[in-house]
Amino acid sequence: MAGPRPRRGRGREIYREGGAPRHGLLGRSGGAPNGPPPAYLGRVPTVELTSHLVAFFPALRGGPLSVEATTVAEVVRALEALAPGFAFYVCDEAGRLRQHVVVYVGDERIKDRGTLSDPVGPAARVLIVQALSGG
Repeated sequence: MAGPRPRRGRGREIYREGGAPRHGLLGRSGGAPNGPPPAYLGRVPTVELTSHLVAFFPALRGGPLSVEATTVAEVVRALEALAPGFAFYVCDEAGRLRQHVVVYVGDERIKDRGTLSDPVGPAARVLIVQALSGG
């Protein structure tokens, strides 16, 4: 069986994690895939989204994504390449993170909501959460 197939996204390779379809908080992923993780995991950041974000951007469906990025801003640009409109959905006109969106790198909430310059390590887990409000 061949390795993972890269998806091209404006000059960067974006990988989808293999495995069976999954459902839950993180779009289609509620946890680790069955079996060992693909070899490319651990070399690039892994991005997970809440199911609400995946509902608005079906191109991001299928579980955690691995993207080449060194900052949160680069993660958002990589997701924009896959799902046009994503960056404006999570960021305002000035590029600042919107009020009801939270981004975690590892277990830490990012500090720079203005320029998204927080570093993202090569094996980091990035979680993008859209808070729901209203009644």
